[in-house]
Amino acid sequence: MKKTLTIAALVAAATLTLATFATAQQLPTGEANYAAFGTPLGVLPAHIQAYSDAAVAGDTTWDVQIEESNGLDLKVKSLIGVAVAAQIPCRYCLWLETTVAKANGVTDAELEEAVTMAASVRLRSTVFNAPAFDFEAYKSDVLAD
Repeated sequence: MKKTLTIAALVAAATLTLATFATAQQLPTGEANYAAFGTPLGVLPAHIQAYSDAAVAGDTTWDVQIEESNGLDLKVKSLIGVAVAAQIPCRYCLWLETTVAKANGVTDAELEEAVTMAASVRLRSTVFNAPAFDFEAYKSDVLAD
C-alpha cells in the first residue's frame, strides 16, 4: 500500500511538473505584458518597469485589474483589491488599491466594510483551520435547518 501511494505521488508530481512546464512555455513575454499594461495607461510606471522579466512574463492579470469584464465592474474589483491588500498585508498594494477604489467611486464606508469583511473571513478561517475542525461537521452546522 505504501509503495502504491509513493508511486501515485511520484506520478502526480511528474504530471504537475510537466503541466507547469507546458504552461510556462505558453506565457507571454515580459515585453508583451509590459505593452499590455502600459497601453491603456499611456505610460509604463517605474515600479512596473522594476519587475524582473520573469516576474512580468508570469503575471498575466494586468487586464483583469483595469478593464471591466467577466461581469465585475471596476468598483467591485477595487473593493476586492483593497480587501485582499489589507489581508496580505502590503502597504504598496493597500495604498494603490485604495487610491484606485476612490477613483472608481468607492466611499470610505464601502472601503471599511470591504476590509472588515476580509478580516472577518480571515479570522474565521484561522479559527477553524488551526485546530483542524472537522470539515464535514462544519458543513452540517452551516447547512443545518
